[in-house]
Amino acid sequence: MNIGQGKAGVSGAELLFNIADAYEVSGRFEETVDYYLKVPAQHPDQVVWVVKAYLRVAKIFEDRKDWEGAAVTYQKIIQLKTEESKYAQERLDWIKKR
Repeated sequence: MNIGQGKAGVSGAELLFNIADAYEVSGRFEETVDYYLKVPAQHPDQVVWVVKAYLRVAKIFEDRKDWEGAAVTYQKIIQLKTEESKYAQERLDWIKKR
């Protein structure tokens, strides 16, 4: 399912993010990660939402002690070269020192 621009001006990326957020609140983490990862897969040009989605995925991986998953996700943020890249690098460095 590829979601485009909604009638209310909500982007497809934002809609996918909100669906993922709802899954996260309900504790359905597999669906949460799946929907967050649909954001960069379907809307790579929506960098703000891509970074937000990756940050959430990385946090979920950290909370579940999936250090490899978190590291890979932080690396993706770093490659985007946004303001959040510095934070992602700090988290990646911390994971590597564990």
